[in-house]
Amino acid sequence: MSNEILRSGLMKKEGHFIHNINQRYFELTFDDLTYYTSKGGEQKGKISIDSLISISSDPTYKIQPCMVIKQNKGKEFKLIPPSVEEFNLWEIYLYSIMILRRGTKNQWYKDNFKKIFNDYICITELIWSHNSANIQQIVGRLHGLIQQGLYTRNEILEIITYAAEKRPREVKFFGDLTDTFLHSEGYKIPMEHKINNSILRNVLIMKNQIKNNLPDDFKDLSVEEIMCGFKQSDYRYAIFYDKVDLFKQAMKEDKFSDPENCYKLACKYSAVKHIQLLTKEHQFR
Repeated sequence: MSNEILRSGLMKKEGHFIHNINQRYFELTFDDLTYYTSKGGEQKGKISIDSLISISSDPTYKIQPCMVIKQNKGKEFKLIPPSVEEFNLWEIYLYSIMILRRGTKNQWYKDNFKKIFNDYICITELIWSHNSANIQQIVGRLHGLIQQGLYTRNEILEIITYAAEKRPREVKFFGDLTDTFLHSEGYKIPMEHKINNSILRNVLIMKNQIKNNLPDDFKDLSVEEIMCGFKQSDYRYAIFYDKVDLFKQAMKEDKFSDPENCYKLACKYSAVKHIQLLTKEHQFR
């Protein structure tokens, strides 16, 4: 098991002496986190999992997101994954292995570590990545997991619904994923199943996966308006789609809400242009 690669990928790394930033290819096994110049390239170093004492973030570092790995002899490694999602996944993998090596004596868990990540962690990684190019791959894996008895269809719907709740701007992806999944399974969502995310529910009604009518407030809205839950004249529509011109127009028409609330909404929707605009005009940090 020690040589089995549990996770791999590119991250930037700060040098220890010159403090320059270089991109490295990392491979994580049960024993070590090894880094190379590139995939299949020259090995540049190795971090023993047993030497790790903490994994944290450094929100003040010049490049984000920054992961700080500390060793028991005081040495630190600063790694920069390509996204917040990648940061979270590397953190989960590293912590899981650290805890497993130090705590559990369960040999079955040790022997099946890769299977656990493949069957439970990796599928959620694919879903949360909200990449439309991966929909067929995700659906194929979901079908296999259902066939193995690891998930029920309703449990899959709950996972997708939860992800849609946390990533509201990607509701189109989650709607397309759910639609493709249900078509592949020949399955309609039963009326008693609760899709708690109202926007996703409306999208699935439009796709005829839920046999119900749209709420009265949504019947005359465009697809884009239904996707976000706001009319085009609403400043929240502008923030959702990161359309600064529409936002400025809403301001002129006195439909502008409190700047702080707008800033929080822009962060929620990852509306980069609005974050920049509001930061510049109102000095938010």
